[in-house]
Amino acid sequence: MVSAANDKIAAGKVEEGEEMLRQSIASCVVVLFITSIKRLWKEHQPESASLFVLAARQIKALPSGSEFHSLNFGFGPYLLKTADQSQEVDSQRMGLVDAYLDAASALIQSQDNEQVGQSTYILDNIKSALPLYARFRSASSPEVVLWINEVTNRLPADKRNATTKVSTGPESPEDQIARFESIASKSDDPKIKDQAYASMVSTAISFGNFQQAADWVARILDVGLRREMQDDLIARQTQFALAKGSDSNEIVERIAGVAATPLRVKLYTQVAKGLCKKDATIANYALQEGLSITLKMDASPLQSQLLLSIADAYSEFDSTRAFEVLRDASKSIGKHKDQPPSRLGRGTLDLITVKYDPTFTFRRTMFEDPDQYKKPYDLSVFRKLARVDFDGSLLIASQVEDKLLQASAKYEICAGILLAGKSSDSSIPPAR
Repeated sequence: MVSAANDKIAAGKVEEGEEMLRQSIASCVVVLFITSIKRLWKEHQPESASLFVLAARQIKALPSGSEFHSLNFGFGPYLLKTADQSQEVDSQRMGLVDAYLDAASALIQSQDNEQVGQSTYILDNIKSALPLYARFRSASSPEVVLWINEVTNRLPADKRNATTKVSTGPESPEDQIARFESIASKSDDPKIKDQAYASMVSTAISFGNFQQAADWVARILDVGLRREMQDDLIARQTQFALAKGSDSNEIVERIAGVAATPLRVKLYTQVAKGLCKKDATIANYALQEGLSITLKMDASPLQSQLLLSIADAYSEFDSTRAFEVLRDASKSIGKHKDQPPSRLGRGTLDLITVKYDPTFTFRRTMFEDPDQYKKPYDLSVFRKLARVDFDGSLLIASQVEDKLLQASAKYEICAGILLAGKSSDSSIPPAR
């Protein structure tokens, strides 16, 4: 629905697009939704602000770490500027800040915050909100700091910050880069220099400073780390280009330069989802490239996760291919015994996590984290395809050998049929 809303907005049907975005919030707040309202921001600020507030209220009512991360995407840096005491805050921005902090507070107080605390990127999102708490909700700041420190203490040893302390707010990007640059210039240890440059690259690409990031990538001596940061740079450039509506062929061609094959497949899938309504030919090409890579992998949770993701992308515009790839995913699941834990409902395949060094001096975003394939499968594609072909979906679900996963797939099918009875949505793609 979010993709369809983007098409409406691109065609000049802004009001229809806004209404579709409002409807999409009831299902899930996703990064593409935030990207969409950012596109509206320049000429339709009141409407965009209203959509942001509605999304934040949805997360407040049903706290979700991944949805809060989506909410933070793009608007986090904008809202952080409001923490500047010298800056006047108009009613519109104050409404955004209030909604954002309400969602953050609900996430902290939710019964599921143990699980939220296992995610370092959500922890970083909450940390980034501290300056806003300090200015606008000073009475709540001690509670937030206490939660951050407690959650940090519960993290696995390889992720835990040894100091378990937080300041009143995060460093600015400029201050972070200056600190890492100082470490690099003063150290004679090539490994420390490399870690510092990698952290500088990560900070730069997070804010779209791609040329500077590329210069710092070239300074990294360790081949593996340099390749990882180059991949991260391409991944972020791809996301920015997709959000800006850049040339489709150039976006897909850029992905071919990614060395890590799982990340390459995920980017092909993400791009296909973003382009399928605009250019189904390019979207199909991207998915074919991703599928060709994935089918050559050994049977494993990695292969199964990626096949499910490709099937989900195809479900947006070609249900026939979606069913074919879903069958491949079902076969892949049956070929290995090391299954991730089963979970009824929807799972997520995250694109970005955060990695710290053992001393927690350096940090960098990771667009390719092997641990994410240990998470429950995202079987929501069964929900979508059940509305196209119930019998076909049920047959594939019944062929999943793992009984718990089979039950999860059938749950998704039932959910899809029940939701179809409540929706007037006619955008389900036919077989081509």
